[in-house]
Amino acid sequence: MTADGATRAVARFVRSTSYVSIPWQVRESARQVIADTVAVMLAAAGSEVVPSLRAYLERNRAPGPAPVIGWGVTAAPEVAAMLNGTLGHALDYDESTSLYPAHPSAPILAALLSCQEPAALDGETLITAYVTGFQAGGQIARGIGLAHYLRGWHATGTLTLFAAVAAVAKARRLGEDEICTAIGIAASLSAGMTRNFGTMTKPLHPGWAARSALVAVELASVGWTANQQILEVPRGYLELYGDGSSDPDVLALERPAPWVFVSPGVALKKYPCCYAAHRAIDAVLALRAELGAGQITRLSCRVPPGGLRQLPYSRPGTALEGKFSAPYACAAALLDGEVSLSTFTDAAVNRAQIAALYPRIEVREDPACLGDGPVTGDVNDGYVEATATTAAGRTVAVRVRAPSGSADHPMGWPEIAAKFETCCASVLMDAAQSGTLFAALRHIDKERDVRALIAGITVGLYRDPRA
Repeated sequence: MTADGATRAVARFVRSTSYVSIPWQVRESARQVIADTVAVMLAAAGSEVVPSLRAYLERNRAPGPAPVIGWGVTAAPEVAAMLNGTLGHALDYDESTSLYPAHPSAPILAALLSCQEPAALDGETLITAYVTGFQAGGQIARGIGLAHYLRGWHATGTLTLFAAVAAVAKARRLGEDEICTAIGIAASLSAGMTRNFGTMTKPLHPGWAARSALVAVELASVGWTANQQILEVPRGYLELYGDGSSDPDVLALERPAPWVFVSPGVALKKYPCCYAAHRAIDAVLALRAELGAGQITRLSCRVPPGGLRQLPYSRPGTALEGKFSAPYACAAALLDGEVSLSTFTDAAVNRAQIAALYPRIEVREDPACLGDGPVTGDVNDGYVEATATTAAGRTVAVRVRAPSGSADHPMGWPEIAAKFETCCASVLMDAAQSGTLFAALRHIDKERDVRALIAGITVGLYRDPRA
Protein backbone atom coordinates (compact mmCIF):
# COMPACT_ATOMS: atom_id res chain seq x y z
CA MET A 1 0.00 0.00 0.00
CA THR A 2 1.27 3.49 -0.75
CA ALA A 3 1.70 5.93 2.09
CA ASP A 4 -0.99 8.08 0.48
CA GLY A 5 -3.70 5.48 0.93
CA ALA A 6 -6.16 3.52 -1.18
CA THR A 7 -8.19 6.40 -2.64
CA ARG A 8 -5.12 8.22 -3.90
CA ALA A 9 -3.68 4.99 -5.27
CA VAL A 10 -6.81 4.63 -7.42
CA ALA A 11 -6.53 8.26 -8.51
CA ARG A 12 -2.87 7.82 -9.42
CA PHE A 13 -3.70 4.74 -11.49
CA VAL A 14 -6.38 6.68 -13.36
CA ARG A 15 -3.96 9.49 -14.09
CA SER A 16 -1.08 7.24 -15.19
CA THR A 17 -2.88 4.83 -17.51
CA SER A 18 -2.46 5.54 -21.20
CA TYR A 19 -3.67 3.95 -24.42
CA VAL A 20 -0.24 2.47 -25.16
CA SER A 21 0.09 1.07 -21.63
CA ILE A 22 -3.00 -1.09 -22.15
CA PRO A 23 -2.09 -4.45 -23.73
CA TRP A 24 -3.50 -5.14 -27.19
CA GLN A 25 -5.37 -8.19 -25.85
CA VAL A 26 -7.17 -5.97 -23.33
CA ARG A 27 -8.00 -3.34 -25.94
CA GLU A 28 -9.39 -6.02 -28.27
CA SER A 29 -11.56 -7.47 -25.51
CA ALA A 30 -12.75 -3.96 -24.68
CA ARG A 31 -13.75 -3.37 -28.30
CA GLN A 32 -15.79 -6.58 -28.26
CA VAL A 33 -17.58 -5.71 -25.03
CA ILE A 34 -18.30 -2.16 -26.17
CA ALA A 35 -19.87 -3.44 -29.40
CA ASP A 36 -21.92 -5.94 -27.40
CA THR A 37 -23.08 -3.25 -24.96
CA VAL A 38 -24.19 -0.90 -27.72
CA ALA A 39 -26.19 -3.79 -29.20
CA VAL A 40 -28.10 -4.46 -25.99
CA MET A 41 -28.67 -0.72 -25.42
CA LEU A 42 -30.28 -0.52 -28.84
CA ALA A 43 -32.34 -3.67 -28.34
CA ALA A 44 -33.67 -2.22 -25.08
CA ALA A 45 -35.69 0.25 -27.16
CA GLY A 46 -38.30 -2.49 -27.25
CA SER A 47 -38.18 -3.30 -23.53
CA GLU A 48 -40.69 -2.76 -20.74
CA VAL A 49 -38.83 0.19 -19.24
CA VAL A 50 -39.07 2.46 -22.29
CA PRO A 51 -42.65 3.81 -21.99
CA SER A 52 -41.96 4.94 -18.43
CA LEU A 53 -38.56 6.38 -19.33
CA ARG A 54 -39.99 8.31 -22.25
CA ALA A 55 -42.80 9.63 -20.04
CA TYR A 56 -40.20 10.64 -17.45
CA LEU A 57 -38.20 12.49 -20.10
CA GLU A 58 -41.34 14.22 -21.37
CA ARG A 59 -42.31 15.38 -17.89
CA ASN A 60 -38.77 16.45 -17.02
CA ARG A 61 -37.65 18.20 -20.16
CA ALA A 62 -33.92 18.66 -19.94
CA PRO A 63 -32.56 20.13 -23.17
CA GLY A 64 -28.93 19.33 -23.80
CA PRO A 65 -26.38 17.88 -26.23
CA ALA A 66 -26.09 14.31 -24.95
CA PRO A 67 -27.60 11.60 -27.21
CA VAL A 68 -30.09 9.03 -25.91
CA ILE A 69 -29.02 5.95 -27.83
CA GLY A 70 -31.44 4.88 -30.51
CA TRP A 71 -34.12 7.42 -29.66
CA GLY A 72 -33.02 10.18 -32.02
CA VAL A 73 -33.19 12.75 -29.21
CA THR A 74 -30.73 14.52 -26.95
CA ALA A 75 -30.97 15.57 -23.32
CA ALA A 76 -28.97 17.12 -20.52
CA PRO A 77 -25.88 15.00 -19.76
CA GLU A 78 -27.05 13.68 -16.39
CA VAL A 79 -30.48 12.71 -17.74
CA ALA A 80 -29.03 11.06 -20.86
CA ALA A 81 -26.57 9.14 -18.68
CA MET A 82 -29.42 7.80 -16.55
CA LEU A 83 -31.46 6.78 -19.59
CA ASN A 84 -28.56 5.16 -21.45
CA GLY A 85 -27.32 3.33 -18.37
CA THR A 86 -30.80 1.96 -17.69
CA LEU A 87 -31.19 0.85 -21.31
CA GLY A 88 -27.87 -0.95 -21.13
CA HIS A 89 -29.14 -3.22 -18.36
CA ALA A 90 -32.86 -3.35 -19.14
CA LEU A 91 -32.71 -6.70 -20.95
CA ASP A 92 -30.17 -8.32 -18.60
CA TYR A 93 -28.26 -9.08 -21.78
CA ASP A 94 -25.14 -7.06 -20.98
CA GLU A 95 -21.71 -8.45 -20.12
CA SER A 96 -20.78 -9.84 -16.73
CA THR A 97 -17.61 -10.20 -14.73
CA SER A 98 -17.38 -12.30 -11.59
CA LEU A 99 -14.86 -9.96 -9.98
CA TYR A 100 -17.33 -7.24 -8.99
CA PRO A 101 -19.65 -9.30 -9.60
CA ALA A 102 -21.50 -6.92 -11.87
CA HIS A 103 -22.08 -5.49 -15.33
CA PRO A 104 -19.79 -2.43 -15.47
CA SER A 105 -20.08 -1.51 -19.15
CA ALA A 106 -23.56 0.03 -19.14
CA PRO A 107 -22.77 2.71 -16.53
CA ILE A 108 -19.26 3.33 -17.84
CA LEU A 109 -20.32 3.81 -21.45
CA ALA A 110 -23.48 5.71 -20.54
CA ALA A 111 -21.42 8.19 -18.53
CA LEU A 112 -18.72 8.56 -21.21
CA LEU A 113 -21.23 9.05 -24.02
CA SER A 114 -23.13 11.64 -22.01
CA CYS A 115 -20.41 13.76 -20.40
CA GLN A 116 -19.75 17.23 -21.79
CA GLU A 117 -15.97 16.99 -22.01
CA PRO A 118 -13.97 16.45 -24.08
CA ALA A 119 -16.14 18.10 -26.70
CA ALA A 120 -15.28 15.41 -29.26
CA LEU A 121 -14.65 12.01 -27.66
CA ASP A 122 -12.34 10.15 -30.03
CA GLY A 123 -12.01 6.36 -30.07
CA GLU A 124 -8.62 6.09 -28.42
CA THR A 125 -9.77 8.31 -25.56
CA LEU A 126 -12.93 6.21 -25.20
CA ILE A 127 -11.01 2.92 -25.07
CA THR A 128 -8.47 4.32 -22.61
CA ALA A 129 -11.12 5.77 -20.30
CA TYR A 130 -13.35 2.70 -20.55
CA VAL A 131 -10.57 0.24 -19.69
CA THR A 132 -9.21 2.51 -16.96
CA GLY A 133 -12.62 2.76 -15.34
CA PHE A 134 -13.31 -0.96 -15.65
CA GLN A 135 -9.96 -1.76 -14.03
CA ALA A 136 -10.22 0.84 -11.25
CA GLY A 137 -13.71 -0.36 -10.30
CA GLY A 138 -12.48 -3.93 -10.38
CA GLN A 139 -9.65 -3.14 -8.02
CA ILE A 140 -12.09 -1.58 -5.55
CA ALA A 141 -14.14 -4.77 -5.92
CA ARG A 142 -11.06 -6.82 -5.07
CA GLY A 143 -10.58 -4.74 -1.96
CA ILE A 144 -14.15 -4.87 -0.70
CA GLY A 145 -14.64 -8.57 -1.43
CA LEU A 146 -17.64 -10.66 -2.42
CA ALA A 147 -19.36 -10.15 0.95
CA HIS A 148 -20.57 -6.77 -0.34
CA TYR A 149 -22.69 -8.48 -2.99
CA LEU A 150 -23.77 -11.35 -0.76
CA ARG A 151 -25.14 -8.89 1.80
CA GLY A 152 -27.61 -7.69 -0.82
CA TRP A 153 -25.87 -4.76 -2.47
CA HIS A 154 -26.26 -4.73 -6.24
CA ALA A 155 -22.70 -4.11 -7.38
CA THR A 156 -23.91 -2.98 -10.82
CA GLY A 157 -25.18 0.08 -8.99
CA THR A 158 -22.78 0.40 -6.09
CA LEU A 159 -19.30 -0.54 -7.33
CA THR A 160 -19.68 0.31 -11.00
CA LEU A 161 -20.33 3.88 -9.93
CA PHE A 162 -16.63 4.15 -9.09
CA ALA A 163 -15.73 2.58 -12.43
CA ALA A 164 -17.80 5.23 -14.21
CA VAL A 165 -16.26 8.01 -12.10
CA ALA A 166 -12.75 6.78 -12.96
CA ALA A 167 -13.62 6.56 -16.67
CA VAL A 168 -15.09 10.06 -16.88
CA ALA A 169 -12.27 11.49 -14.77
CA LYS A 170 -9.78 9.93 -17.18
CA ALA A 171 -11.55 11.27 -20.26
CA ARG A 172 -11.73 14.74 -18.71
CA ARG A 173 -8.11 14.62 -17.50
CA LEU A 174 -8.89 15.48 -13.89
CA GLY A 175 -5.99 15.91 -11.47
CA GLU A 176 -5.29 13.51 -8.61
CA ASP A 177 -6.94 15.71 -5.98
CA GLU A 178 -10.04 16.13 -8.12
CA ILE A 179 -10.28 12.38 -8.69
CA CYS A 180 -9.96 11.70 -4.96
CA THR A 181 -12.73 14.22 -4.35
CA ALA A 182 -14.94 12.67 -7.04
CA ILE A 183 -14.49 9.26 -5.42
CA GLY A 184 -15.39 10.79 -2.07
CA ILE A 185 -18.57 12.30 -3.49
CA ALA A 186 -19.47 9.06 -5.26
CA ALA A 187 -19.15 7.07 -2.04
CA SER A 188 -22.14 8.97 -0.65
CA LEU A 189 -24.15 8.30 -3.82
CA SER A 190 -23.48 4.55 -4.06
CA ALA A 191 -26.75 2.58 -4.05
CA GLY A 192 -28.61 -0.45 -5.36
CA MET A 193 -30.22 -3.51 -3.72
CA THR A 194 -30.59 -7.00 -5.16
CA ARG A 195 -34.07 -7.28 -3.65
CA ASN A 196 -35.24 -5.18 -6.59
CA PHE A 197 -34.28 -7.91 -9.07
CA GLY A 198 -37.22 -8.74 -11.29
CA THR A 199 -38.45 -5.14 -11.38
CA MET A 200 -37.68 -2.06 -13.45
CA THR A 201 -35.59 -0.70 -10.61
CA LYS A 202 -32.82 -3.24 -11.21
CA PRO A 203 -31.76 -1.65 -14.54
CA LEU A 204 -32.20 1.77 -12.98
CA HIS A 205 -29.22 1.00 -10.74
CA PRO A 206 -26.57 1.35 -13.48
CA GLY A 207 -28.50 4.28 -14.93
CA TRP A 208 -28.35 6.03 -11.59
CA ALA A 209 -24.66 5.10 -11.26
CA ALA A 210 -23.92 6.73 -14.61
CA ARG A 211 -25.83 9.85 -13.62
CA SER A 212 -24.16 9.98 -10.19
CA ALA A 213 -20.74 9.59 -11.80
CA LEU A 214 -21.31 12.72 -13.88
CA VAL A 215 -22.52 14.60 -10.81
CA ALA A 216 -19.49 13.53 -8.78
CA VAL A 217 -16.95 14.44 -11.46
CA GLU A 218 -18.64 17.74 -12.32
CA LEU A 219 -18.79 18.83 -8.67
CA ALA A 220 -15.18 17.79 -8.08
CA SER A 221 -14.08 19.84 -11.09
CA VAL A 222 -15.69 23.06 -9.76
CA GLY A 223 -14.31 22.99 -6.22
CA TRP A 224 -16.74 20.80 -4.25
CA THR A 225 -15.23 19.07 -1.25
CA ALA A 226 -15.40 15.49 0.01
CA ASN A 227 -13.27 13.14 2.07
CA GLN A 228 -10.28 12.33 -0.14
CA GLN A 229 -9.53 9.09 1.74
CA ILE A 230 -13.08 7.77 1.69
CA LEU A 231 -12.22 4.23 0.64
CA GLU A 232 -9.85 3.46 3.51
CA VAL A 233 -10.73 5.67 6.51
CA PRO A 234 -12.62 4.37 9.56
CA ARG A 235 -16.35 4.46 8.79
CA GLY A 236 -15.39 4.92 5.16
CA TYR A 237 -16.65 3.02 2.15
CA LEU A 238 -14.92 -0.34 2.60
CA GLU A 239 -15.74 -0.49 6.30
CA LEU A 240 -19.41 0.43 5.82
CA TYR A 241 -20.17 -1.45 2.61
CA GLY A 242 -17.83 -4.38 3.14
CA ASP A 243 -17.04 -6.66 6.07
CA GLY A 244 -14.10 -7.68 8.24
CA SER A 245 -12.32 -9.26 5.28
CA SER A 246 -12.37 -6.07 3.19
CA ASP A 247 -8.83 -4.82 2.68
CA PRO A 248 -7.96 -1.31 1.44
CA ASP A 249 -4.35 -2.41 0.92
CA VAL A 250 -5.53 -4.39 -2.11
CA LEU A 251 -6.29 -1.09 -3.82
CA ALA A 252 -2.62 -0.21 -4.29
CA LEU A 253 -2.85 -0.16 -8.06
CA GLU A 254 0.80 0.81 -8.56
CA ARG A 255 1.81 -2.77 -7.89
CA PRO A 256 1.17 -5.36 -10.61
CA ALA A 257 -2.46 -6.47 -10.81
CA PRO A 258 -4.05 -8.58 -13.53
CA TRP A 259 -6.18 -6.71 -16.00
CA VAL A 260 -9.83 -7.60 -15.35
CA PHE A 261 -10.24 -8.38 -19.06
CA VAL A 262 -7.56 -11.07 -18.64
CA SER A 263 -8.32 -12.40 -15.16
CA PRO A 264 -10.99 -13.32 -14.27
CA GLY A 265 -12.12 -12.14 -17.70
CA VAL A 266 -15.39 -10.76 -18.99
CA ALA A 267 -18.34 -12.88 -20.12
CA LEU A 268 -20.66 -11.90 -22.95
CA LYS A 269 -24.19 -13.18 -22.46
CA LYS A 270 -25.67 -15.68 -24.86
CA TYR A 271 -29.07 -15.44 -23.17
CA PRO A 272 -30.95 -12.26 -22.10
CA CYS A 273 -31.51 -13.16 -18.46
CA CYS A 274 -29.73 -13.38 -15.12
CA TYR A 275 -26.27 -14.88 -15.55
CA ALA A 276 -26.94 -17.27 -12.66
CA ALA A 277 -29.33 -19.18 -14.93
CA HIS A 278 -27.01 -19.59 -17.90
CA ARG A 279 -25.33 -22.85 -16.92
CA ALA A 280 -28.72 -24.48 -16.36
CA ILE A 281 -29.92 -23.26 -19.76
CA ASP A 282 -26.82 -24.68 -21.47
CA ALA A 283 -27.37 -28.03 -19.76
CA VAL A 284 -31.07 -28.27 -20.64
CA LEU A 285 -30.46 -27.31 -24.26
CA ALA A 286 -27.79 -30.01 -24.50
CA LEU A 287 -30.19 -32.61 -23.08
CA ARG A 288 -32.94 -31.53 -25.47
CA ALA A 289 -30.59 -31.77 -28.46
CA GLU A 290 -29.60 -35.31 -27.46
CA LEU A 291 -32.97 -36.73 -26.42
CA GLY A 292 -35.63 -34.58 -28.05
CA ALA A 293 -38.09 -32.47 -26.09
CA GLY A 294 -40.94 -34.95 -26.48
CA GLN A 295 -38.96 -37.77 -24.89
CA ILE A 296 -38.16 -35.95 -21.65
CA THR A 297 -40.75 -36.62 -18.96
CA ARG A 298 -38.84 -35.21 -16.00
CA LEU A 299 -36.04 -32.74 -15.52
CA SER A 300 -33.92 -32.20 -12.42
CA CYS A 301 -31.38 -29.42 -12.14
CA ARG A 302 -28.86 -29.16 -9.32
CA VAL A 303 -26.89 -25.99 -8.59
CA PRO A 304 -24.27 -25.11 -5.95
CA PRO A 305 -25.29 -23.58 -2.60
CA GLY A 306 -26.25 -19.96 -3.18
CA GLY A 307 -26.90 -20.63 -6.87
CA LEU A 308 -30.56 -19.67 -6.54
CA ARG A 309 -29.99 -16.57 -4.42
CA GLN A 310 -30.53 -14.21 -7.35
CA LEU A 311 -33.25 -16.39 -8.93
CA PRO A 312 -36.09 -15.98 -6.44
CA TYR A 313 -39.10 -16.51 -8.72
CA SER A 314 -40.33 -20.10 -8.88
CA ARG A 315 -43.49 -19.20 -10.81
CA PRO A 316 -42.88 -15.87 -12.55
CA GLY A 317 -45.81 -13.82 -13.74
CA THR A 318 -43.99 -11.18 -15.79
CA ALA A 319 -41.13 -11.06 -18.27
CA LEU A 320 -38.92 -9.30 -15.74
CA GLU A 321 -39.58 -11.98 -13.13
CA GLY A 322 -38.93 -14.64 -15.75
CA LYS A 323 -35.38 -13.35 -16.17
CA PHE A 324 -34.79 -14.32 -12.54
CA SER A 325 -36.48 -17.71 -12.50
CA ALA A 326 -34.54 -20.95 -12.83
CA PRO A 327 -37.67 -23.08 -13.39
CA TYR A 328 -38.84 -20.79 -16.18
CA ALA A 329 -35.40 -20.73 -17.81
CA CYS A 330 -35.32 -24.53 -17.80
CA ALA A 331 -38.91 -24.84 -19.03
CA ALA A 332 -38.41 -22.35 -21.86
CA ALA A 333 -35.19 -24.03 -22.96
CA LEU A 334 -36.90 -27.42 -22.97
CA LEU A 335 -40.05 -26.24 -24.75
CA ASP A 336 -38.55 -23.90 -27.34
CA GLY A 337 -35.05 -25.25 -27.90
CA GLU A 338 -33.66 -21.74 -27.50
CA VAL A 339 -33.62 -18.82 -25.07
CA SER A 340 -33.80 -15.50 -26.87
CA LEU A 341 -35.24 -12.01 -26.64
CA SER A 342 -38.70 -13.42 -27.47
CA THR A 343 -38.45 -15.76 -24.48
CA PHE A 344 -38.90 -12.84 -22.12
CA THR A 345 -42.26 -11.29 -22.78
CA ASP A 346 -45.24 -11.40 -20.45
CA ALA A 347 -47.08 -13.56 -22.95
CA ALA A 348 -44.21 -16.04 -23.26
CA VAL A 349 -43.79 -16.35 -19.51
CA ASN A 350 -47.51 -17.05 -19.02
CA ARG A 351 -47.94 -19.68 -21.74
CA ALA A 352 -50.06 -22.67 -20.77
CA GLN A 353 -47.37 -24.99 -22.17
CA ILE A 354 -44.86 -23.51 -19.71
CA ALA A 355 -47.23 -23.92 -16.77
CA ALA A 356 -47.71 -27.57 -17.75
CA LEU A 357 -43.96 -28.17 -17.54
CA TYR A 358 -43.40 -26.80 -14.03
CA PRO A 359 -44.59 -29.96 -12.18
CA ARG A 360 -42.03 -31.95 -14.20
CA ILE A 361 -39.09 -29.69 -13.37
CA GLU A 362 -37.13 -29.59 -10.13
CA VAL A 363 -34.38 -27.06 -9.42
CA ARG A 364 -32.52 -27.25 -6.13
CA GLU A 365 -29.26 -26.34 -4.46
CA ASP A 366 -26.92 -29.24 -3.72
CA PRO A 367 -23.61 -29.00 -1.83
CA ALA A 368 -22.28 -31.83 -4.00
CA CYS A 369 -22.22 -29.39 -6.94
CA LEU A 370 -19.32 -27.57 -5.34
CA GLY A 371 -17.01 -30.48 -5.99
CA ASP A 372 -13.77 -29.76 -4.19
CA GLY A 373 -14.20 -25.99 -4.37
CA PRO A 374 -15.09 -23.56 -1.59
CA VAL A 375 -18.42 -21.84 -1.09
CA THR A 376 -17.92 -18.24 -2.21
CA GLY A 377 -21.45 -17.44 -3.35
CA ASP A 378 -20.15 -16.59 -6.83
CA VAL A 379 -22.38 -17.74 -9.71
CA ASN A 380 -19.34 -19.56 -11.12
CA ASP A 381 -18.88 -21.82 -8.09
CA GLY A 382 -18.67 -25.53 -8.82
CA TYR A 383 -20.94 -26.81 -11.55
CA VAL A 384 -24.59 -27.10 -12.57
CA GLU A 385 -25.95 -30.52 -13.52
CA ALA A 386 -29.24 -31.21 -15.29
CA THR A 387 -30.63 -34.74 -15.45
CA ALA A 388 -33.39 -35.79 -17.81
CA THR A 389 -35.59 -38.86 -17.47
CA THR A 390 -37.26 -40.22 -20.61
CA ALA A 391 -40.55 -42.03 -21.09
CA ALA A 392 -38.54 -45.24 -21.51
CA GLY A 393 -36.92 -44.76 -18.11
CA ARG A 394 -33.52 -43.67 -19.42
CA THR A 395 -31.63 -41.01 -17.48
CA VAL A 396 -29.04 -38.71 -19.00
CA ALA A 397 -27.08 -36.00 -17.16
CA VAL A 398 -25.20 -32.98 -18.48
CA ARG A 399 -22.77 -31.06 -16.29
CA VAL A 400 -21.75 -27.47 -17.05
CA ARG A 401 -18.93 -25.67 -15.23
CA ALA A 402 -18.59 -22.57 -17.41
CA PRO A 403 -21.47 -21.25 -19.54
CA SER A 404 -21.40 -20.23 -23.18
CA GLY A 405 -19.91 -16.78 -23.58
CA SER A 406 -17.78 -17.03 -20.44
CA ALA A 407 -14.02 -16.51 -20.39
CA ASP A 408 -13.63 -20.29 -20.73
CA HIS A 409 -15.98 -20.42 -23.74
CA PRO A 410 -15.71 -16.91 -25.18
CA MET A 411 -17.67 -15.41 -28.03
CA GLY A 412 -15.58 -14.35 -31.01
CA TRP A 413 -16.35 -11.55 -33.44
CA PRO A 414 -18.64 -13.75 -35.59
CA GLU A 415 -20.85 -14.60 -32.57
CA ILE A 416 -20.82 -10.99 -31.42
CA ALA A 417 -21.79 -9.87 -34.93
CA ALA A 418 -24.72 -12.31 -34.95
CA LYS A 419 -25.94 -11.06 -31.57
CA PHE A 420 -25.53 -7.47 -32.74
CA GLU A 421 -27.60 -8.15 -35.86
CA THR A 422 -30.33 -9.87 -33.83
CA CYS A 423 -30.50 -7.03 -31.31
CA CYS A 424 -30.76 -4.38 -34.02
CA ALA A 425 -33.35 -6.35 -36.00
CA SER A 426 -35.51 -6.71 -32.88
CA VAL A 427 -36.09 -2.93 -32.88
CA LEU A 428 -36.51 -2.64 -36.67
CA MET A 429 -33.13 -1.05 -37.28
CA ASP A 430 -32.11 -0.96 -40.92
CA ALA A 431 -29.71 -3.83 -41.68
CA ALA A 432 -27.34 -1.63 -43.66
CA GLN A 433 -27.20 0.91 -40.83
CA SER A 434 -26.58 -1.77 -38.22
CA GLY A 435 -23.83 -3.30 -40.35
CA THR A 436 -22.11 0.05 -40.79
CA LEU A 437 -22.39 0.75 -37.05
CA PHE A 438 -20.95 -2.64 -36.14
CA ALA A 439 -17.99 -2.11 -38.46
CA ALA A 440 -17.32 1.25 -36.82
CA LEU A 441 -17.54 -0.23 -33.32
CA ARG A 442 -15.20 -3.07 -34.23
CA HIS A 443 -12.57 -0.44 -35.02
CA ILE A 444 -13.76 2.13 -32.50
CA ASP A 445 -10.21 3.34 -31.82
CA LYS A 446 -10.22 5.02 -35.25
CA GLU A 447 -13.39 7.07 -34.66
CA ARG A 448 -12.83 10.81 -34.39
CA ASP A 449 -16.10 11.52 -32.54
CA VAL A 450 -17.82 8.59 -30.85
CA ARG A 451 -20.73 10.67 -29.59
CA ALA A 452 -21.51 11.82 -33.12
CA LEU A 453 -21.52 8.17 -34.19
CA ILE A 454 -24.01 7.27 -31.47
CA ALA A 455 -26.15 10.38 -31.99
CA GLY A 456 -26.70 9.37 -35.61
CA ILE A 457 -28.57 6.18 -34.68
CA THR A 458 -32.36 6.01 -34.62
CA VAL A 459 -33.91 2.57 -34.37
CA GLY A 460 -36.89 1.74 -36.56
CA LEU A 461 -39.30 1.77 -33.62
CA TYR A 462 -38.75 5.52 -33.26
CA ARG A 463 -38.22 6.58 -36.84
CA ASP A 464 -40.71 9.13 -38.11
CA PRO A 465 -42.64 7.35 -40.92
CA ARG A 466 -43.00 10.71 -42.69
CA ALA A 467 -39.23 11.11 -42.97
